[in-house]
Amino acid sequence: MTAALWSPRLPYPGATDYYDRYVERYKEAPDYHGAEAYAAVLVAADVLERAESFTPEATRSALNDTNLETLFGQVRFLAYDKFERQNNTPTVVLKVADSKFEFVWPENFAATSLSTP
Repeated sequence: MTAALWSPRLPYPGATDYYDRYVERYKEAPDYHGAEAYAAVLVAADVLERAESFTPEATRSALNDTNLETLFGQVRFLAYDKFERQNNTPTVVLKVADSKFEFVWPENFAATSLSTP
């Protein structure tokens, strides 16, 4: 078992379907890198479909208007401080109990508590 395993229990559209299809094809659980890359390709396709042209300006405009739910969470590119087009994806905290990964934070994802009995 590796800490890079990714869980379909994240409450995002397509997460369970992605997980199930990956396991069916590769006979092992996907890691979060693959899920994140898959979501990135979906975002790129969405941006390019909505862009009026493939110029940098049109692509940048489509990025600015992105608001997409993916299997890895919501993707919106926001500007703050001196940074532009930043996506703020919530971090999840897992613990290993009985050789299984379990969500402990944030509370709306938690399947168990951080403390152990």
